[in-house]
Amino acid sequence: MKRDHNAVKAELERLKADGVIKPADVVRFARNEDTALHACFTWDDGEAAQQYRLLEARNILRVYVTTEASDTSSVRAFVSLTTDRTKEGGGYRSIADVMSDDALRGQMLADAFVQFKTMQRRYKSLQQLSKVWEAVDAAEQDAQFKLQHAA
Repeated sequence: MKRDHNAVKAELERLKADGVIKPADVVRFARNEDTALHACFTWDDGEAAQQYRLLEARNILRVYVTTEASDTSSVRAFVSLTTDRTKEGGGYRSIADVMSDDALRGQMLADAFVQFKTMQRRYKSLQQLSKVWEAVDAAEQDAQFKLQHAA
């Protein structure tokens, strides 16, 4: 069954209780094959278990940190670049390898700006963050300028 964005959204709206949607309620509702939400889930338990283990592995890779030799602050030890996520199975690279390669570091910076833009869309109604978004926009313009004039 193909996902119908509007139908899924309508079903989620119906599941709100006191303004809150509980994930357990979504799964319970989606078990019905006649719902739009049904197509959003992996119902084969073996496949779902494998997908969950992959999610757990991604979470482990995201939270494992290392210490920067220069200032003893903790940073992520591994990073997933968009260029790696387009490959079969995706993948993570060590932050040390990424930071020591101009092209990979540039990809990580581009990915960071995409994530900032996503966060900006999510929180655009919070005026208190307007200076943050201005700083991000300025940093992105600066990075693009440097990239264009590096050659």
